[in-house]
Parts: sequence; C-alpha cells; structure tokens
Amino acid sequence: MKIEKAIEHDLNEILTLFNKTQSWLIEQGYEAQWGIRPFTENPGQIERFKHWLAHGTFYVLRHEGSIVSTLVIGDQAPAYTLAAFTHPPQTLYLEAFATNPAYRGKGIGKMLLQWAEQEAEGKKAERLRLDCWAGNHALRKYYQSAGFQEVGEFQVHTWPGVLFEKQADWLKRESDR
Repeated sequence: MKIEKAIEHDLNEILTLFNKTQSWLIEQGYEAQWGIRPFTENPGQIERFKHWLAHGTFYVLRHEGSIVSTLVIGDQAPAYTLAAFTHPPQTLYLEAFATNPAYRGKGIGKMLLQWAEQEAEGKKAERLRLDCWAGNHALRKYYQSAGFQEVGEFQVHTWPGVLFEKQADWLKRESDR
C-alpha cells in the first residue's frame, strides 16, 4: 500500500469511492452524515474535490493499483467551521477522509492518521484538526481512540458537527526533553 498525491485523473475513482462509502453509511443508518445524493451527481462536491486536486492537498492510498482510501490535508480551515471556532496558526486540517468499506477493519484509517501526523511534524504544524457529523458516535469514539480530543460542536444549517484536535506528537517529545 502506498500513499501519494492524487492527480486529476483520479477524480472519477475518488468519487466512486465516496459513493461506496456513502452507501455504506446509509446502510448503517447514517444518511444524515453525507446525505443521500451520490457524490458523482453533486456538482458542489465535484468542484470541491477538483479544488483540492488542483492545490495538491488530496492524497490517496493505493492497494494493487486501486484507490482504497483518501485524505485531504491542508492549512485552510473548512469554511463551515469559521463562525464557531478560532483557528490557530500552525494547524493542519484533515478532510475528505474516506475508506472503501471493503477495507474496513484493516487499520487503514489509523495508518492514514499516523501519516498525517508525520506530515504535520514535517511542516512544523502544532496540531491537527478534523470534524465529523455529531450523530456518528462510533466515528467520534474512533477519533478519540486515535488521540483526538473534541474541541466542541457546531451547526451547518441542520447538520450538527463536532470538531476534533490533536496536538502534534513532535511537540510532546520536545516538551518532555
């Protein structure tokens, strides 16, 4: 398995992966997390993904040539969180974090989160932030088990979200010296 920057040519495969993940979420009763409109039919999502691809912040994990997981890592806070939280400098934000449901339970998510921590260290970022739908309690526990702390909740129209943060491990190592 290899993590690499996504390229424009990957867009359709990425959108298909998001459709599969969305279908799985709906089957689990989490239709409010990403809605029910397929990503391949959502011009707003397609443009958002194209923006990340153009700015070189979209990463994919490939296994045997196929994309099995995605992650965006950048220094811009998602616009929908700006009204609810201050966003400190030297913070990296994780978005578009998705894994093909066929690969659930194989440690891929934790591997990508650890990779993001290494990226944060390389960029001297002091913290990582990510968010999720507040109604997915299993996902909230998952992020907490990965060392993220809940910063607080926010609302986007009728969609309740929760913001998570994790201090960069390299800072903890330096403060222990």
